[in-house]
Amino acid sequence: MSQPDAQMLALATRIAQFIAGSDDLGGVFARDVTIIENFAPHIFRDVATWRDAMRSHTRPLSDLAFAFAPAVDFSVHDDRAYFCVPVTWTGKLHGKPFRELGGKSIVLRQEDGAWRVAAYAWAVVEMRFT
Repeated sequence: MSQPDAQMLALATRIAQFIAGSDDLGGVFARDVTIIENFAPHIFRDVATWRDAMRSHTRPLSDLAFAFAPAVDFSVHDDRAYFCVPVTWTGKLHGKPFRELGGKSIVLRQEDGAWRVAAYAWAVVEMRFT
């Protein structure tokens, strides 16, 4: 398998959908998770704290939309998997249109018979107003 399967990619999609405004994260994250973001406090060890911080971070944003490119650097070893998904975000920051390019680095772990996100990190590689 050279790409993550549909279930694996669905987890990345659900995180992006949450960032864009959805409220459903049920079944996405493992019980023990680490999340790294580009806003303080940058390292999150629990989903509830990250959810609240993300909502605060996205408050000045509107019209958020995302598009994934094919995953890169995919590997599976026993009950762990890793991949990175290039992402393009578009939207408005304080009403001003922007385009942001970045990547979601994701580590999955088998938990209760399904893949769950054990670690997730976001990195911005370019941000510009359009």
